[in-house]
Amino acid sequence: MNNKAVALLGNLYQDVKYLDKEVSYHAVVSSGAATVEVYINGYPIHREPAVVGKSGSKSGSNPINESILQSGEQHWEVRVYPAISPKTINFEKEISKNARFIVRLEKLRFTDVGVETLADPIVLIETPINYESDNSGNVEEVYKDAGKPMMVYKGTFTAQVPYVLDGWSKSVDLTQENSQTLQKELVEKYKELWKMLDERRTGDFAEKIVKREKETAQALFYTKDLNDDYMETFFDRVDKKDKKMEPLENYKMVFFGKNMVALESNDINYLYDPALTSSFYIGDREKLLTYYVTFHRPKPGAPLEIIR
Repeated sequence: MNNKAVALLGNLYQDVKYLDKEVSYHAVVSSGAATVEVYINGYPIHREPAVVGKSGSKSGSNPINESILQSGEQHWEVRVYPAISPKTINFEKEISKNARFIVRLEKLRFTDVGVETLADPIVLIETPINYESDNSGNVEEVYKDAGKPMMVYKGTFTAQVPYVLDGWSKSVDLTQENSQTLQKELVEKYKELWKMLDERRTGDFAEKIVKREKETAQALFYTKDLNDDYMETFFDRVDKKDKKMEPLENYKMVFFGKNMVALESNDINYLYDPALTSSFYIGDREKLLTYYVTFHRPKPGAPLEIIR
């Protein structure tokens, strides 16, 4: 089975084109006092929960090429929710006036000697601010949309990439399908994957994700070294001898844009975690492995298949 996985995924780099035109887009996201989600062309590239009482901002640089299917206009969306209360284990009713967030776009190229910046960073969105005076006449900056249960901001940016990916560009609008029927089909797909992971059937699992991995290899401009690193991670996660698959339960169906769907944990303590997880121990400490898969329907009447 390992030979099958290697045959399918071990030489992805050989089909990668345009290495001389490599470009890597990153969304650098920083947020605090609010739960912030960032989507590029419908796909989530950053989702960070905030917890009341845990101060400080969260930040990260998120590669987004896998969400950029071809050159031209790209769509971004930022959703802002309240922080989570540790007392009620649920979202606060309102977004705090202290909510802060910024999303910055970077265009980079990774070389043997370092990182080359190809363009000046662009701020896609920064916290909209109002100024308020307290009883003492002191002026403070507050989040303009504080007090609302959620906010959505949208916009576009232009990207130039040398490749064209099919992705979900021609996929069926899943939001128009019967949700119960769709979820039933999706759950069956997850059960199938769960069994493969539980039985460590690396070849069969590789077969299910090969289309995704081919697009990822092109989007991230895999070299042989990158491909080898990917394969090491693949076997460590899928074929891990001491892992135990967690039950496939307490999940919810989530849409990404109109064309993609996935199952995620319905437990707010594991917000944004995929429904497919396994656990293992290092000493007496339990560790979790998560398996992210996103499905689409490539054409009407076709079965759901993994696209990201």
